[in-house]
Amino acid sequence: YLKTSLSPNDIRNLTKSFHLNLTAFGFLSYIVGLFIVYSTINLAYEQRKGLLKNLRSIGISTRLISVLMLSEVVIFALICGLLGFILSFFLASYLLPNVSLSIKDLFGSSISKTIPVSLKLLLISLGISILGGIFSSGSALLKILKLKPLDSAKSISWYERSQSTLKYQILASLFFLCVIIILFKYGDTLLSSFILLGMVLLMATVTLPLFLWLAIELICKCNFKKPLVNWFFADSKQQISNLSISLMALLIALSVNIGVGGMVASFKKTFIGWLDQRLVSELYVISPNAQTSERIISQLSDKVDAILPIVKVSNKIDGHPVEIYGFKVHKTYTDFWPLIASKIRAWEQLENKNGLLINEQLSRRLQLNPNDSLTFSTHYQGKQKIEIAGIYSDYGNPQGQIMMPLTIFEKYFPGIPQLRFAIRVDTKLIPEIKNELLGLLENEKSRITDQSQIKTLSARIFDKTFAITSALSILTLGIAGVALFTSISALSDNRKAQLAPIWSIGIQRNHLALLEALRALTLAILTFVFSVPIGLLVVFILTNYINVNAFDWKLPIFFFPEQWLKLFIITIIMTLLSVLLHSTKLARVSPSDLLRTSSYET
Repeated sequence: YLKTSLSPNDIRNLTKSFHLNLTAFGFLSYIVGLFIVYSTINLAYEQRKGLLKNLRSIGISTRLISVLMLSEVVIFALICGLLGFILSFFLASYLLPNVSLSIKDLFGSSISKTIPVSLKLLLISLGISILGGIFSSGSALLKILKLKPLDSAKSISWYERSQSTLKYQILASLFFLCVIIILFKYGDTLLSSFILLGMVLLMATVTLPLFLWLAIELICKCNFKKPLVNWFFADSKQQISNLSISLMALLIALSVNIGVGGMVASFKKTFIGWLDQRLVSELYVISPNAQTSERIISQLSDKVDAILPIVKVSNKIDGHPVEIYGFKVHKTYTDFWPLIASKIRAWEQLENKNGLLINEQLSRRLQLNPNDSLTFSTHYQGKQKIEIAGIYSDYGNPQGQIMMPLTIFEKYFPGIPQLRFAIRVDTKLIPEIKNELLGLLENEKSRITDQSQIKTLSARIFDKTFAITSALSILTLGIAGVALFTSISALSDNRKAQLAPIWSIGIQRNHLALLEALRALTLAILTFVFSVPIGLLVVFILTNYINVNAFDWKLPIFFFPEQWLKLFIITIIMTLLSVLLHSTKLARVSPSDLLRTSSYET
């Protein structure tokens, strides 16, 4: 039974975790989507190099060609932005029930079951789509402006220019590394934490082609006896440049899934263990008035192990809202309460009515540690200063908390009725005690809760809350799969010309199709290998920087190899699906087509 009284401002503060998660994942999905657009535009221009030669030959300037192609990008961006705007409402409608349930269960606040449509939101969506399209096409347009008319028809010119970016990738990686080191050492705000995460992902994407190149170079040094195997790896190294953008999108998706999945799983494991420590009492009761509380204490004192009153008042310290609790020091707390920092004999100090406990959130906000003193306002005795005996974990709570022995609480906040109780009782007697409590509470079942009910409800809220995160994780992986499919499909025509000489020396077409699938799979697996340490670094940043700066509590980090195995399997399946169409077409291509393309100049 929970009774809440929250202002709209409180609700906004309490639900900022939802906004943070959704904003972060929305931004990551957008970034992964830009990789698809970038890859598609560059490969489309690569296929149009013959057309570019003809246009340049008849006197059309590169500036006019660039303007026309940019107009084409804007038109497609408008169409895609409108479609994305419509599809977003279907996705939001699917996710809204989980959001509504989590907000209601966590904060006692209801939100609208309908999604408003506004012209402003539509214009913002179209603007984001157009800006993304323009940004993604910038590199290809610059290439067109710099290439000479005759060079536009030569694939080698485009390849050489892509190879020349290798030194810039190394310089960019070094720059990002320097920024990351500085942010690791000095970043202590939420903005700097997000910049740190962005820098790590950017450095990872820039470094990925170098990693793939070095990894395949090491494999090539094995000197395989079969020439076909040596050609396979050498050709795979050549394809890194063409597939690098889609592999970067895959890297971001995998790293974010490993990072966020690890954080959520660590949070759940910690949260369940924390509930087991915090919810030790068998029953929790809320009395309607002081008279009923007295009857509960008098009738049950001899039948239960302990009746532990819990009282609280709301207060503010240095502008931060806090809840001050009074509790009876008992082995229920001394044996189980989760302290993350404390004095050597903290509980003895509390039993002697000297000292208090604060939660981790308040400790971080006020930069307080055990042995420090906390000053707070009382009802009738002005400000008081008491020494901090310990700090306890309080996951998910947006507010600061203070816990002090009941005698100290009653001294500084007299007249607060004792209406909430934790009851320690033998599990065999729970049904009997529940029946007695129902009689005292006039059959109001909602005022009696056992620990199993609270744990079940908490786990349910947790799963519903992070269902949105899971859905967005799957979405980013799906987008990365589309990027890989787009790149492989766009390259399929050029691959025929590159594979025709291999076919001409006797390698069957179905074997070539299998080698194409294995090549894409090899690069995807190497990308997955590279994504694991990047994902673990993302977990570290999320738990030690972003989560701390956003919510003022810190999670322990656990590793979940079973999650990595699932992502590995998904990566293999997604890659095989991406290359399926290309391999199937290659296996069925007619010999005459291969003969026509065998003279293609590379």
